[in-house]
Amino acid sequence: MKQTNDHSNNDYSNKVLVPAQSRAQRRAARLKKLRKGLGTLAMAVIVIAGFYGYVIPMTRAGEPSALEGPYPVVSVTDGDTFACEIDGEKQKVRLIGVDCPESVHPDASKNSAAGEEASAYTKDLLTEKKVWLEFDTEEKDRYGRLLCYVYLDGEGKTMVQELLLSDGMAQVSTYPPNVKYEDRFLKLQRKARSEKKGFWAESAFE
Repeated sequence: MKQTNDHSNNDYSNKVLVPAQSRAQRRAARLKKLRKGLGTLAMAVIVIAGFYGYVIPMTRAGEPSALEGPYPVVSVTDGDTFACEIDGEKQKVRLIGVDCPESVHPDASKNSAAGEEASAYTKDLLTEKKVWLEFDTEEKDRYGRLLCYVYLDGEGKTMVQELLLSDGMAQVSTYPPNVKYEDRFLKLQRKARSEKKGFWAESAFE
């Protein structure tokens, strides 16, 4: 018997066919929903934090994020390394993003008069002072030292690295991913070099 396609008993006449969404459209819809949910969550966190008296820092690129401190300086090792007291413990701190000539390197041939001068400069800045610390992406280096941008005030206006660079006591030395202030540092270095400040006048960095 010949089969016939008689759909007279099925009512398709009142149905509207809706085109299926593409995979990209579905993904876009999910992302939109997710962003909306995250935005609502973030706003809730801000409101709750404000209610309890907490301040959530809102910073732009190149501006200081939340600073930690103040911490008393215990000792200064050389131009770009010192130690401070944090929660009752002595912590070594490496000034991130800059490098000073050597003065206490185990290989005495690498130490120099310029290194002694840079060390004296940093000692004048930090001895018997309190500092505030700002971290970048990585918290410590392979030697266990804290990697920090170091400030002489709690408002982030006076950064030790920028003083060293401005006076020609250090040169820029950044390593990804810790490069937050690289552009600012390079600008200060170019200015100090063009004005022959500090070691740039003596070709110590050449």
